[in-house]
Formats: sequence, structure tokens, C-alpha cells
Amino acid sequence: MEFMTELAQALEVAIRIERTGIDFYNTLCEMCDDATVKEFFNHLAAEEEAHVGYFRNLLRELTGHPVKFRYEGDYEKFLSMVASKSIATFAKLKDNLDIGNFDEAVNLAVDLEVDTVAYYSELAKCFEGLEKTVMIGIVESEKNHIAVIKKFREEFRKRMADKESM
Repeated sequence: MEFMTELAQALEVAIRIERTGIDFYNTLCEMCDDATVKEFFNHLAAEEEAHVGYFRNLLRELTGHPVKFRYEGDYEKFLSMVASKSIATFAKLKDNLDIGNFDEAVNLAVDLEVDTVAYYSELAKCFEGLEKTVMIGIVESEKNHIAVIKKFREEFRKRMADKESM
């Protein structure tokens, strides 16, 4: 796993990770027929979008680093490489976007969030003070996503079981 020692780089990678989440949840939304599931994946994409905004604000406020959507050349390649190598589920995302059912989609979403928590948790160890606090806050936010996804899965399964029993 690659680590950054500067908060600016960590936040730039976090932005790329969240963008991948947005794309993933939007793709899942497009693949779903159930309106409730579509709405749920739309909600998760919006949450990831909010994280991007949060990270961009932190980047600007805490580091003075200019906020760019994309960089030219090697720095962009470096950020993208670190993001993709750091989150093992990214490889699965590309290979599994022909997901056959709701459980597979949700399990992949949980895997993505778990990998993200693990990455940010390890990254937090590289920092001290305010920077560490920022990273720990990111970890907690991602942990919340896991809980929300699991809760929705259980509610959806219950709803489907209730439909079948009618």
C-alpha cells in the first residue's frame, strides 16, 4: 500500500476514491429495475458526491492547495495509481459490473466501503494532530456508509420476503 505524508496528497487520493464510488453507485442505479433500490444507490452516489465536496473544501482550507478536478501529467497518474492500488475492490468493480442480483451489488458496495475504511485507517497513522483528526473523521464517515448499506440490505430482504409470503 502506498502512503502519502502530505495531507494534500491524501485528500487528492480521497477525492479520486470517492469519484470511483460515485461512478460505481450510478452504474448500479442504472442497472436496477426496482425503484427503491435505484433510489438507494442514487442516495449513496449523492453521499459520495458530498464527500468529494467536503474533501475539496478541506484541501483548500487546510492546505491552501489549489483545488483542481484533474491534473496534467505525472501528478494525476500518481494520484490515480495510488487510489486504484489502495482499494482492492476497484479491480472487482471493473470485472463485475454485469452484476446479476441485488445481493451481489450490495456485497460489492460493502466491499468497496470496507476497503476504503481500511485504506483511510492506515493512512491516518501517517499523520498527527489536526491532519490525523481529519483522516479519522473520514474513516467514521465511511464506516457509516457500511452500516447504512447493511441496514438497507436487511430492509430490502425483509420487504422481498414479505412480498413472497403474500
